[in-house]
Amino acid sequence: MNDATSWFSAVLVGSLLLISLGLWNYVIRRHRSDQPHFFSASERLKLPLGLVDVLLAFVMWMTGQMVGLGITFAILGIDEFDPMSMTAQQHTVLGYAVGVCTVVSTILTLVYLYARYHNPRVFGGCVKNFGRDVGLGCLVFLCFVPITFLVQAALTQIWEYEHPTLDLISPDASLLTILSAWWMAVLVAPVSEEIFFRAVLQGWLSRLFVNNVRPEATLIGGWPGQHESPLAAEQADSTGVVVTESDNPYQSLSTAAVSQPTHNGSSVYVAQAWAPVVISSLLFSLVHLGQGPAPIPIFVFALGLGMIYRQTGRIVPCIVAHFLLNCFSMSVFTIEQLYFPPDAVDAVPDLQPALCWLI
Repeated sequence: MNDATSWFSAVLVGSLLLISLGLWNYVIRRHRSDQPHFFSASERLKLPLGLVDVLLAFVMWMTGQMVGLGITFAILGIDEFDPMSMTAQQHTVLGYAVGVCTVVSTILTLVYLYARYHNPRVFGGCVKNFGRDVGLGCLVFLCFVPITFLVQAALTQIWEYEHPTLDLISPDASLLTILSAWWMAVLVAPVSEEIFFRAVLQGWLSRLFVNNVRPEATLIGGWPGQHESPLAAEQADSTGVVVTESDNPYQSLSTAAVSQPTHNGSSVYVAQAWAPVVISSLLFSLVHLGQGPAPIPIFVFALGLGMIYRQTGRIVPCIVAHFLLNCFSMSVFTIEQLYFPPDAVDAVPDLQPALCWLI
């Protein structure tokens, strides 16, 4: 193994781990002293999403990918989809086509949600906090990525990692092929997957587990007062924002009973409050089955993304953290493949499987 590569990888991972430990120490100390920190809850919308919205978003998401496949088949004249037999050029066309169609379907999902509810916060949009949310996404990345990489490193010692996107990057790959892999992994995946799994799916699950929402509200959706109990209608205004008094700018406005299960200090409250995060993270990880051990560390990282969405109700931090993870992984893998290919050294760098995987 190349000594320079080994030292660079070790220093990189060690630095991330030290930064992560420092940030967690800060969060824990602030939390124990009841002081606000960057993971403290902030104002959130009482989401009006229903199962209908989730199913429609899922259909749009899958339709986008199917249309992309259809376009690829038409351009290349392919009759049967077999990723293992496709050439690099065919994978390149597939990446661009599916990526563009997925982005279009994601935009259509956002247009639908805005047209129905007339509020961008339904899908986690909040322009006024954009700069702060970008910084928060960077902090989420620094806090959770080292833990995720350690889990991945341990698993890859006994379980081989696989991913078709990474197979496209090699010293012989064209620039268009490499850009296609980056386009899908770094731009398309973070935006489309966070919109669906965090904003739509977790948003709906949060309503599903609220203990005073009537069944019809969780099915067809609607603003507070349309299907909720009288208590819910009284505690939320016409825009769905829960009203409460607080001097703490980090405290969530949704701590009222209408947005979270009633807090009675029992384990039932904890389960109801965090079940949406766990369920959406689990489903998110299952999407990545077939990539070796990847679903397990992906689940760990998804818990962090779900936690920050639960605390803020804003999607930008999730997208930024997801983007940074994929960008970091792709950067490490691309550099190693182009400048330190496996056949140019004694062995594949030990840390490569731990660092080079995608969400």
